[in-house]
Amino acid sequence: MPAAFFGPAPAVTMLNRAFNDISPAPLVYANQVGVAGQSVESINAFAILYGNAYGGLSDIALASRALANMGLLPDADLLLGVADYMAANHEARGLVVLQIAQILSISEPDTGPLAKYSKAALAWNIELINSLAYSSEGKYRLSHSTGVQGMEEAAFGEGLTVDIDAPLALVGVNTEVCY
Repeated sequence: MPAAFFGPAPAVTMLNRAFNDISPAPLVYANQVGVAGQSVESINAFAILYGNAYGGLSDIALASRALANMGLLPDADLLLGVADYMAANHEARGLVVLQIAQILSISEPDTGPLAKYSKAALAWNIELINSLAYSSEGKYRLSHSTGVQGMEEAAFGEGLTVDIDAPLALVGVNTEVCY
């Protein structure tokens, strides 16, 4: 089962990782999560606002930056497709990036022509979990449980649940690991 991220905390994390390849300091992160709000509409509005800060970048430059930070390059067809999508939705490029980040986070089990994104999706999900743990100063707890077919589950409270089926290494983060 792939990771599944819901709510403002992962949306903020995805935007910071995709746009800047950073995990923000805890106070910055807490502020961003608060601004993002709890509803889908407010999170989408935050994504649009976040993306507007990059208005000076061309669609191809922003697409290249975000896709590279998500581990999806080199892929010329994807890059050109995302740049075209951004051009058609220029005022909502932050939302475009968030949508791609969310799609990538559920792409681990993809098969057929989309299977080429499975490894990038796994790496992305691990990066998101590590970033969430760092930016939240350990607010989110990674817990281990053995469920159906040995699935591991990390529950992050407040509407954020991450299901994983491979061990994770939380490197350099201040978090508690329970077994």
